[in-house]
Amino acid sequence: MCLDSALTQCTGGKFKTWLCRGGNNVQCCIKNGPNEAFVDYIRTLYQIAQTYQPTGSPNLRVMEWLRHKDYHGVDWWAILGSMDDAYFDLVERRGITMIESLNDSLYADVQLKISHMGACMNGAFLKGMPSGTTVNFADFTCWGGDLITFYAEWRRDVDEYPSGRQYALARLAKINVDSTFKLRDLLEDAWGWNMGMTLRSDTRLSIVDEMQKQLAPGGEYRTRIKRFVDDRFHGQMREVVKQMLVSTDDTKLAAARAALIELNTIGAKLPVNLPDADLNGFVDGVVSVIQDEVRSERGSWDE
Repeated sequence: MCLDSALTQCTGGKFKTWLCRGGNNVQCCIKNGPNEAFVDYIRTLYQIAQTYQPTGSPNLRVMEWLRHKDYHGVDWWAILGSMDDAYFDLVERRGITMIESLNDSLYADVQLKISHMGACMNGAFLKGMPSGTTVNFADFTCWGGDLITFYAEWRRDVDEYPSGRQYALARLAKINVDSTFKLRDLLEDAWGWNMGMTLRSDTRLSIVDEMQKQLAPGGEYRTRIKRFVDDRFHGQMREVVKQMLVSTDDTKLAAARAALIELNTIGAKLPVNLPDADLNGFVDGVVSVIQDEVRSERGSWDE
């Protein structure tokens, strides 16, 4: 993964340390960046979308392509609407090979799942930012869905982990723990959320340019979790995380949440039916872990 890792001097570039969980961090000289091929891939998809639909939204078409292999079907159609199959057919006829994963730019032992990131980006782009501490389907298609499945896993394992806080501290945002909310998922959520909301806020922006900003050496990947936390939660993460688990303001979202919990753990008690102390402990654990990841991220780059 590393470029020029044997160099003792970094001519024309800068040294960067990739974080390796478990020790032995890797320091490399970064010049052109390891992800240029992925940006070129996005550029090709964007150009095809412009040719296919000159008056449409090439950003939206690209997002749909990124997620369509894994995040589609009736449930996703009900949340985000239909996708443009004709565009997918055109991309495939052009011989474009789907890129399914990408080595992370900050964590040496994390490989990002592109379709998960694309689904989060697409949801944020279409559904937009909720106000205050309310939640919506932009959350559900991104970090909120991961949170809900992680809650269902806790209820599955509650005999072993009666404390939701301890469960989160032990199993959330880890690399080598079998969970639906690994560190990889958090990084994908932050990346997708940040880009989706940015592109929604200014339709003049291009997904190609924004992807370049994310992945270029010294790019926005260095602070993606902090930006996500700041922009989404505005200092109210505990309240918003809890609302994602218990809010009934949107009956369609509440029904989707209950169905997702049941899908992952049959017969699991819903969050709203837990004693406050138990639910609050789980929420506190989730918030603590994410805040720790923000602090870890901020200290990861050698300037």
